[in-house]
Amino acid sequence: MDYFAQRTLEASPAGPWTAGAKYNLGRTYEASGQIDAAIAQYRSDDKVPADRGSLLRAKWLEESTQGK
Repeated sequence: MDYFAQRTLEASPAGPWTAGAKYNLGRTYEASGQIDAAIAQYRSDDKVPADRGSLLRAKWLEESTQGK
């Protein structure tokens, strides 16, 4: 999480690795059981066309965790 959040996104918010770091930070949250944080991360920048996959993943996570 530190690598994606601080060393990549905070260090270079508009860098060439931004989209990948955002997605992988969401996946890291998922793997650590922080589903709400993962959903928030996937939805953090809905204006970028490349993030449509992240929005779909957020929706899938929400649907798969309802009722748990």
